[in-house]
Amino acid sequence: MDEQQITLILVRSDGMFDITELVEKIEWGGRKGAAPRTAQVTLLDSSEYERSGIDVAEGHSLVFYWNGVGLFGGMVLKQDDSDERIINVTAYDLCRYLSNNHDSFSYENKTLPYIFKDICNRFNLPIGEVAECSYKIDEMSGLVTTPWDVLCDAMLETFQYTGERYYIYADMEKIHLIKRADSMINWVVEAGSNLMTYKRTRDYSSIATRVKLIGEDDKLILLEVDEELESKFGIFQEVEKPKKDLSSAKYKQIAQNKLKLSGKPDCYITITGIGITDCISGASLHLIIPELDISNVYYIDEDTHTFAANKASINGGFNHTMKLKVRLTNEIQG
Repeated sequence: MDEQQITLILVRSDGMFDITELVEKIEWGGRKGAAPRTAQVTLLDSSEYERSGIDVAEGHSLVFYWNGVGLFGGMVLKQDDSDERIINVTAYDLCRYLSNNHDSFSYENKTLPYIFKDICNRFNLPIGEVAECSYKIDEMSGLVTTPWDVLCDAMLETFQYTGERYYIYADMEKIHLIKRADSMINWVVEAGSNLMTYKRTRDYSSIATRVKLIGEDDKLILLEVDEELESKFGIFQEVEKPKKDLSSAKYKQIAQNKLKLSGKPDCYITITGIGITDCISGASLHLIIPELDISNVYYIDEDTHTFAANKASINGGFNHTMKLKVRLTNEIQG
């Protein structure tokens, strides 16, 4: 594994300080359903670690580079000190403001991009790329809730009515709303090459074989059934109550989208491999495991990238490995 370099910059009110030489390990990661990505930094077990000058109470920030490319910028919100003279700090990116704020929200006949922009402007968050979406949500409200919860509800309803998934992430400077299908990357992770370990899980305990749509007074609108699946497992029914009146074709599309989602097992693969910095939650990769007859595109639901000091080398440097939880693109769970 090639030895490579990190740069870790501490940003304080009195300036910027390079504390790279104190770093033993950095774990950088995120997961679907959680707003911010985090960087957890372990500073060397050394009597000199105080030179870092990190103080969680002062709102200090960390900026992390890998081979000169900026990967992460965030505020230090957690700090652990111990009698072993080790300091662990955890920084959270810009999306922390989406999960750590509370307010009341009310939207009528607005699109997901409109809601996203309005929330970012409300909390003075810098806006980056915003994907287009024409679907208008009749009503979306939250009383004393987080911006993240409102955005998750808006993304879920948009998916239910359009079949398109969206994803929110922050880079070094801005927060973005992207269409998940547009986040495809061309990296290949392959057994015998850059794949180190894998474990596949297939869980059928929460599947649905039919979806029932009901309206006012619980009147049946539509029943969509996966007969092949039902012949194997029996009846497992989900009930959905659409929030507005639609055409018969639209109702059928909603039921089919729901059944496509719920009629699949919770199937995912946990892999570890040589690190690729583009492989983060929300993105995708081409996974090849001949032993499992797998060669397909998978979405990344969770990622943890570890940059650890190579103590065995006289030249120093860091090794980069990654642990990912991935799903087939047509088996994404809600």
